[in-house]
Amino acid sequence: MNYGEEFLAEVVASLDDLAHVPIETLTRAIGRHGVCGWIDVAADGPVWTGDVHADRLMAAPLCSGCPVRRECLEWEFRTTEGVKLDVWGLLDRDGHEVAHQLWLWRRGSGV
Repeated sequence: MNYGEEFLAEVVASLDDLAHVPIETLTRAIGRHGVCGWIDVAADGPVWTGDVHADRLMAAPLCSGCPVRRECLEWEFRTTEGVKLDVWGLLDRDGHEVAHQLWLWRRGSGV
């Protein structure tokens, strides 16, 4: 998927209000309300293949309707130092890299 920089800038700006939320709070919110977590324990959920492209296709409808999608992406940016882990926040690797750089810039500049 090829995301435009304007779209990614909007995604990153939407995380600004989470900047001061403690990581423990984000972790609890994702654990309680994250759709993927509930699907992983459901008998009829998708079986993750380990193939990032195939798993992203299965995750797309789950992530798009997830109530903690922003919290998930904020958590990932804070905890992985920009290294993409599996399917988080639905961004592909290139979109994730650009979004992470924009996130770092916004947090560093105090925007």
